[in-house]
Amino acid sequence: MSEGRKSGWWWWAFAGLCVLAGSRWISSDEWPQTASTLSTEAWACWVAALGSFALAGLRKPGLPARASALKLVAIGAGLLAAPALGAVLSGPAAQPFNRTVALCLVPVVVAVLGGIWGEGGMGRLWPGLVGLGGAMLVFPLVVPVKVVDYVWLLVVPLAVGAASAGLARAAKGVAAEWCAAMVFTGGAVCLGLLEAVRLERTGVVAAPVTASAVGINVVIAVLTVWVFVQGEAMAYVARYFLVPLITIVEGVLIFREGVTGRLVVGVGLLAVGTGALLWSRRREGDGLGLL
Repeated sequence: MSEGRKSGWWWWAFAGLCVLAGSRWISSDEWPQTASTLSTEAWACWVAALGSFALAGLRKPGLPARASALKLVAIGAGLLAAPALGAVLSGPAAQPFNRTVALCLVPVVVAVLGGIWGEGGMGRLWPGLVGLGGAMLVFPLVVPVKVVDYVWLLVVPLAVGAASAGLARAAKGVAAEWCAAMVFTGGAVCLGLLEAVRLERTGVVAAPVTASAVGINVVIAVLTVWVFVQGEAMAYVARYFLVPLITIVEGVLIFREGVTGRLVVGVGLLAVGTGALLWSRRREGDGLGLL
C-alpha cells in the first residue's frame, strides 16, 4: 500500500474511532443493549486478543522476548483499561465531567514524557495545555477536597499517557501480531479485574453482556490499537480532545441548549488543541510502522 493511501486510511480510521466513541451516548440512550460496561469492554478485548493470536499462529512470526511481552501487556492495561478506572472509584474521581477533564491531561503527559525521553521537544506541550484549558471551561468540575481525590484523578491520565508514550519503545523488534495480542490481553485482564472490584464494592450485577455491545467495543478496541500504531503518539492522543468535542456539538444540536460565550471559547480551545496535535502527524511521520 502506498504511503498516500496508508495515510488516507489512517485519517478515516481516526475519524471513525472518534465519531463512534463520541456518539456512543446516543446509541446507548436509544438502544440500552448496546451500552458499554466493563464486562463488554473486557469481552471485546478478549475477542480482539484471540483474533490477534490466531493471526500470529497463521503467519508464525518470531516470539517476542518475555520482557517485551510483559511491557506490552502493561501498556495494554494502560491504553485500554485505565480510562475506565473511574467506574470503580467514588467521590470526585468518579464524576463523569472530572473523568473527561482528567483524560484531557493525557496529551500533556505524553508531551512531557517525549521531552524527557528525547523523542520530541517540549514545544509539543502547548497544544495539550490549550485543549486542557478548553475542557476546563466547558465541563463543570466537582472540585475535590481531599488529597486522595486529586491522586486518583491524576492516576488515569498518567497511566494512559505513559502507555501512549511508551508503546513505540516497547514494540521495537516485536511482530505486529504479537504486539496487538499482548496489548489486547493486557486490556482484557485489567478490565476483568476492574469489573470484579466494581462488583465487590457495589454488589450491583452489571447488565447482561450482549453481542451488539461487545461488537461495538471490538471495533473501538481494534481501531484504537490500529490508529495508534499507524499514527504518532501526539496525533493519537488528540482523540481525548476530539471525542468530547464531538459529544458537545451533538448535545448542542440535539437538545438545543443555549450557547454561552464560555462554551464557545472552550470549544474553540479544544478545536485548536486537536488541530495542533493532528498536525504533528504530518510533520513527524506516519507512525510506528508495525502494521
